[in-house]
Amino acid sequence: MDKGTTAKSSSAVFTPNSAKGWMKKKDGALQAAKWNASLASKIKTKLMNNSSMFKLSLQQNNKALALALSVEKENSRKLKNEKIFLQKEVEKLQLHNISLRQKLTCLNKTLIGIEAFLNENLLTAIEISSPSEICRIASKASFHCKSQCRAAR
Repeated sequence: MDKGTTAKSSSAVFTPNSAKGWMKKKDGALQAAKWNASLASKIKTKLMNNSSMFKLSLQQNNKALALALSVEKENSRKLKNEKIFLQKEVEKLQLHNISLRQKLTCLNKTLIGIEAFLNENLLTAIEISSPSEICRIASKASFHCKSQCRAAR
């Protein structure tokens, strides 16, 4: 039986009808493979075109970003320099302010001392001065006022 089974199965494989069916299947598989290869080629071309356009877009975007970055770096550098300049200017003005305050304090103390001196010695100066000297000073002052009034007219 083994020989008969083998003969039947081998004869079934090599019959003309089975060979035609096998060839049709093979042709269909070849056509499907060709169609798949064509489709894959089209997709690959489309992807390459899209990716090349995408690359160009990325390159342009990168160039624009690099330019914007360099502009911002330049602006940042200018702002830092301006900040440093302004900080130095503030320090200089603060020192000037301190100096003016010291001078003002010194002048204020001097004026307070002069005022105290005048308050202490004014009465003594009036008592020491003679009445004739007071009249003479008063007459000079009135003459001086009269001459100023004439000049103003």
